[in-house]
Amino acid sequence: MKSVRDLLEAKSIADSQLSNSNIDRDLEDVLKNICHIQINPNKFVDNAKMEEAVKEAQKSVPKEIIKKNQIIVKEGEPVTERQIEILKEYLPQQLSEEEIKEIVIDVADNLGASSMKDMGRVMAEVRPKIVGRADGRLVSSIVKNYLNNK
Repeated sequence: MKSVRDLLEAKSIADSQLSNSNIDRDLEDVLKNICHIQINPNKFVDNAKMEEAVKEAQKSVPKEIIKKNQIIVKEGEPVTERQIEILKEYLPQQLSEEEIKEIVIDVADNLGASSMKDMGRVMAEVRPKIVGRADGRLVSSIVKNYLNNK
């Protein structure tokens, strides 16, 4: 906690110098208060240094290597949190419900879909845009909801 000691020392130096000056006691107190308020820790974020520290920390973390055809989870065994984390690294980033709604609305509007009769056409166009990034049941429910409320 060197920085805390440095701050306390700086405040002490300011107090001492003001006490040794030949100024009015009230003015001295005001100036001491101002010094105590102004002497603060440096709180800005140095993004370059932070990024460098992150990269350095990443170097010390061993990379998980999965070989082709390596079994991560055996059938019938309970899945551990560690295995789930390993598997999540290989999944594509999942779309949020809002992102899915935006895709559905865009596709439906471009197709001129206006009722549930158009559900198949909308799903056929949406599917390639969300494959592997969203649950089909959720997408289907969003399409139904959108077409029913149109």
